[in-house]
Amino acid sequence: MTFENKNIIITGASSGIGKALVKALAEYKCNLFITARRVNLLEVIKKELEGKPASIYCIANDVGD
Repeated sequence: MTFENKNIIITGASSGIGKALVKALAEYKCNLFITARRVNLLEVIKKELEGKPASIYCIANDVGD
């Protein structure tokens, strides 16, 4: 399976498995839409991954609502 040019949404991306998945998928030329309640933590992850092939978009979201 290829992730190139795919749109991928990851919930709970600010920590744990979600964060690890963001870091792994950032190696591919894809669009990552990362969501979590604390958008400030998402922005930190996005900053850490600057220069990677993926385009990363941060979205504040609470899936419990």
